[in-house]
Amino acid sequence: MALEQGKRTDRSAYPPEKIAFQMRTPIWCRSQASEVGDACREVIDQLLEVNALYRLRVAQGVLGLKKKYGEGRLEAGGWDGARQGPPRSSSRSPSEGRGSERAAG
Repeated sequence: MALEQGKRTDRSAYPPEKIAFQMRTPIWCRSQASEVGDACREVIDQLLEVNALYRLRVAQGVLGLKKKYGEGRLEAGGWDGARQGPPRSSSRSPSEGRGSERAAG
């Protein structure tokens, strides 16, 4: 009989507000977005479509806006920018721009 090695976290020992983050999985995000409305669900689906674990915090943040603004404003929030896809980083770093300005001057 092999012994299991490694550490395991007993989640029942944590207070609910501390464990809430770990309970907010991609499945949870999608179900919460569905409760808000179709536009919100579309945004969350797009965020979690590729690399869901890397974008999970963003999806949780979007859904967190429900507390501040309410479901109605979250659903009507103008998601046109989100439908175009996630923002892409610039291919140049800020330091590259400074060097080229000096060379030109």
